[in-house]
Amino acid sequence: MDERGRSRQVGVRRVAVAGVALAVASALGAASDARAEEAPSGAYVAVGVAGVFDQTGIDFDSGVGADVRVGGFLSEYVRLEAEYAYTGDLERSFGFFGRLEARAHTATVNLRVGLPSEVVSPFVVAGVGYQRLQAETFFARADDDAFAFRVGGGLEAQVGGPFDFFLEAGYVRSTSDLLGADFDYVAVVGGLALRFPR
Repeated sequence: MDERGRSRQVGVRRVAVAGVALAVASALGAASDARAEEAPSGAYVAVGVAGVFDQTGIDFDSGVGADVRVGGFLSEYVRLEAEYAYTGDLERSFGFFGRLEARAHTATVNLRVGLPSEVVSPFVVAGVGYQRLQAETFFARADDDAFAFRVGGGLEAQVGGPFDFFLEAGYVRSTSDLLGADFDYVAVVGGLALRFPR
């Protein structure tokens, strides 16, 4: 092969290598853009129903509560949210005429850390805030304001479009001594979240 043929062959190889490099770069760029588009961002609201289980030692019956959250994504893995939780009426009977009812309104600011997934995403959450505890018997009623904090964890799954289903179990601890014991409870919450992408 003469010198001219060699030069032409080298030129063809260089063009082929450049073409492959360009194709790889384009594919990587497209994958990066797709991941950025799929990464969670923006704000969300969530509502849920909770099963509430007493941890005070007073032996209240289990109750049903409600849960509302509003938050936003700080990053792909971290969220900041405000949560309001209502325990419903927890009751404890003492004979035929004796009955104690307690309910709590708890508002916390939570930091939530999750591991995004296309199917089911696990997460942990912790928060601090305020609790308004109300207790009443047949003869009297009393209220108390207290500091509260929560820790928990759960799973979240996309169910179509901007909606996510979540299931979370959490422990809420209060500093109130209105009942002669800290008003602590475990809440198992299931609900739907609506995302508002940026």
